[in-house]
Amino acid sequence: MRSFLSGSLNGFLKEKIHVNRTVCGGVVICAAVLLLLIAIVLERFGLRFGSIRPLAFIGTAVAVKLGLFSLWPSLARLRSSSTVFVTKDLFVLKDKGASVDQVPGLHGPLTLWHENSSRLASALFATNLPTFILSSDQRLLDWNSAFDLVFGRQDKVKRGAPVRVWYELLDNFRRVPARVTKLYGDGILPLADRERAVYVSAEYGRMVFTKVMAPLIDLATGHIVGWSVVLNVNSVHHRQKFFTALHAAIAAETRRIRYASAYDRLFDQFSGRRQLIELHVKELTKVERVLDVGCGTGAFSAALLAEGHRVTAVDGDPHVLRQARQRCSSFRRVKMVRKLLADLSGLPQQRYGAAVLCYHLQTEAEPQVLLQRLHASLAPGGLLLLTLRADGSSMDSLFSAVGEQLQDIQAFDELKHQLEQVRSASIAAEAERQTQAKLDVATVCSLLQANGFTLIREHLGLEDGQSLLLTFRKA
Repeated sequence: MRSFLSGSLNGFLKEKIHVNRTVCGGVVICAAVLLLLIAIVLERFGLRFGSIRPLAFIGTAVAVKLGLFSLWPSLARLRSSSTVFVTKDLFVLKDKGASVDQVPGLHGPLTLWHENSSRLASALFATNLPTFILSSDQRLLDWNSAFDLVFGRQDKVKRGAPVRVWYELLDNFRRVPARVTKLYGDGILPLADRERAVYVSAEYGRMVFTKVMAPLIDLATGHIVGWSVVLNVNSVHHRQKFFTALHAAIAAETRRIRYASAYDRLFDQFSGRRQLIELHVKELTKVERVLDVGCGTGAFSAALLAEGHRVTAVDGDPHVLRQARQRCSSFRRVKMVRKLLADLSGLPQQRYGAAVLCYHLQTEAEPQVLLQRLHASLAPGGLLLLTLRADGSSMDSLFSAVGEQLQDIQAFDELKHQLEQVRSASIAAEAERQTQAKLDVATVCSLLQANGFTLIREHLGLEDGQSLLLTFRKA
């Protein structure tokens, strides 16, 4: 209760009291003059404190205080700019104890993009036009699927990279060096900016855009914390090919959004899924730190957090990760990380007591690489809980089982649309991921043993016979 009251009081003071630097400076100077006058009076009457002369002592103290006050703006900027920043490895955050979920509440520059930030005035980008987000120091924070369609295959275009790497891809880059220079530095950027951008795509030919940049406003302070940049498509050489691909990207994005919004409402009703989650909790009773790989909407993470575990949840889809953040928002011992499973090279070594991997291994393009990275991230004797589709099972059979149970509990009419949304998106996603034939259970077990894991327990016939749970130990 004491810490709660202290935190509430501090928050109230931070919100309600705004220190004006000019007023504060006047108070400091007046106090310094008063202290010096007192020191002169004491010196005049010959009063000393042992061997210490009052004027020398007070004069030194006043000089130190004035020096610190003059450095105040620099120290404030250093503190705000170093709190959290984007690195190549998003598993590392410089602020001790900070997590991705804490970023939206920071009072300072927007240094890590977060889809649900209440600091921003509105939704920042939609799918239909290529759009990207810049931090206040002009670094690429995130972009939408339309931008990814055009520029996403470029090696230099990475989250956290300076916007200069994108400018250098443009065909008219040499004509705008002065504008690029203008994009750097405090107080130089206009409130809105527009310019012509030309790009020669290997797939779509010459593309001409009008780049429109607008500021992102922190609603708490009114400060500019980043920039939203929209590329209006003026012309495309292979117009039909581009807009066909853009239409497909919009459809895929829509399926993912609907999937993320409907998934929990559907599977929270499925007793087979609840049983699977309970088995995970039971298997991990003695483990403190858990890595949830491909966490989806966070059902397994939330159940483990409720039992007191510390969870790092990883997924590459921002829409399901948004739902996971919301589902786990009441817990503090959680870190949410947006990373594709194929890009887990930055996992901390020997950090976790257990890892959870549900369904993804059988459809991964490089399952052995994923297993090697998980093995390296587990502490000696760490556990790997692997949920697999049973041989002969399919996404259709799983959703048939879910539909039958919804009918049994008389919830089918209410959730039939969610069932179709999740089913169609799941089948499309699995078909997209599956670059090879789905691995059978025996092949997966052999692959695990070849990568340093030993099978210690198995639970068969789960989710109405559609899946099984295997527990492996790191050898």
